[in-house]
Amino acid sequence: MKAKACFEKALVIAVEIGHRRVEALSYRDLGRLCQSLGDHDVAEEYLEKALSTSKDIGNAESEFLCYCNLTLTKLSQKNFEGAFSLLFRSIEKSEKM
Repeated sequence: MKAKACFEKALVIAVEIGHRRVEALSYRDLGRLCQSLGDHDVAEEYLEKALSTSKDIGNAESEFLCYCNLTLTKLSQKNFEGAFSLLFRSIEKSEKM
């Protein structure tokens, strides 16, 4: 779990120095890592934090990527309705970029 420790350290540093873009990226990286390890609930939590941070700073590309990753997480959880909803949000976001 060396990768997780590195992502967590990056997150702590980003928060300490107030670098919101790296904070969002770190949350997204942690979410993707947890997703790949099959820990979908934790992945969803990290990805929701990444999405919220991305919205706060107005980073449309990061929002789009968060929606895409959340879609995959919902699919992994067999939550097809949630995945479908998030997929449409990602499409809407991509059309505005």
